[in-house]
Amino acid sequence: MPAFRPVLARAARRGVAATYAAAHAAHLYRCRSAPVAFVTEGVEWTIHWIGEGYVDAIESRRPGTAQLLGRPYGLFGRIVHFGSQFHWQNWAEILPASNRYVVNYFHGKPADGPEMPRHVDFFLENCPRLERVVTAASKVTRRLARW
Repeated sequence: MPAFRPVLARAARRGVAATYAAAHAAHLYRCRSAPVAFVTEGVEWTIHWIGEGYVDAIESRRPGTAQLLGRPYGLFGRIVHFGSQFHWQNWAEILPASNRYVVNYFHGKPADGPEMPRHVDFFLENCPRLERVVTAASKVTRRLARW
């Protein structure tokens, strides 16, 4: 059963996203979320805490502007900032084109492990869909620029 989990999760994400898209297109759903969403994996660790910091800083200056989310369902016409390129990969294919996307790329190169070439290739193929890529180190910035 564990091998089916990723397949089922992907199908569920697609189904929910398609439902929101259809309702939005039919004017039955209107996005009421904050204009800026920071999306994390939903677990309390570094990326979540970074997202909290971003959201708190934005909210202290402009209340009602940003929120922290675990799932980017139902977002249309928003700035959606993914805390990790790995989490963005889970959602990228089903996200509406009406949003502007930002992704944090903290680490990862093809030599890092058997799954990394696939992640890097996906990121590079889908990079044109991004408004911005945020890195935490100049070494990663230089690496991404070379690719």
